[in-house]
Amino acid sequence: MALDLTGFDSVSWATAQATGATTYMAYAVARQYSDIYSEQAEIDVQVRQAMRDLSVSVGPLLNLKSGDKSMDPEDAKLLREHIETLQGQLYLVDSLMHTMEDSYKKFLATHSSAY
Repeated sequence: MALDLTGFDSVSWATAQATGATTYMAYAVARQYSDIYSEQAEIDVQVRQAMRDLSVSVGPLLNLKSGDKSMDPEDAKLLREHIETLQGQLYLVDSLMHTMEDSYKKFLATHSSAY
């Protein structure tokens, strides 16, 4: 099972900050960009945690022996707890994604003539 984890690209924003190019931007615009890139960075962190939670959740299933019809009750309880943690983490990622989508829409509505 291969998982492809692609994050957000922030190289341009990091370069603009490092070179001082942001000083030529209006403060409000620079703040909007900063907020959007911060949201993206937080989503990257939370997605990586979700991937870790997924690995922990799936691990016991991958270790079942061929022909096993059931799981030890303690292992099943632990598996359920891990899956519930994963569900909570995915809920958080979804919530952050909706917040970011709103930020994108607000930014584009404010700057639609530039795009």
